[in-house]
Amino acid sequence: MNTQVKTTLFLAAMAVSACGNNTEKPEPEQPEGESQLTKAEWLIGRWENNSEEGNLSETWTKTEDGSLEAKTYFVIGTDTVFREHVRLEEKDGVVSYLANVSGQNGGSPVAFKMTKMEGHTMVFENPNHDYPTMITYVHKGDSVIAEISGNQNGKPAKERFAMVRK
Repeated sequence: MNTQVKTTLFLAAMAVSACGNNTEKPEPEQPEGESQLTKAEWLIGRWENNSEEGNLSETWTKTEDGSLEAKTYFVIGTDTVFREHVRLEEKDGVVSYLANVSGQNGGSPVAFKMTKMEGHTMVFENPNHDYPTMITYVHKGDSVIAEISGNQNGKPAKERFAMVRK
């Protein structure tokens, strides 16, 4: 795996783990009787991307309280170089994406508020976070693309992680 890829993955882990605040964004519209989390259950299962750089896996489950949780790992050879725990929870009609990277941010999650839910596309934002400020998930068939974006070193930046259902 080349040094640039390792550096990008390390920077992405560090960025997600940095302190962030929730933001006042418009709440996505929600049809009566159906929660946003119910519409996000297509995430449940194991998603992977196996490449020359390593193995990225994200496994989503539904908890007893109805929230969704994911454990994400990036493994190079036998070394886990990135580990993240994500929780999607809904409180008072607002869905939050809570990202907690192992060994970062004093064990506290960084919160991103859902700003869009259309079909199988979800967007979460926290404009007060350094990088990323936006996390997007797009589901198409047996694949999902997770994308992080925002400004990095004063320039627009975007990283895409394509995964298939296993």
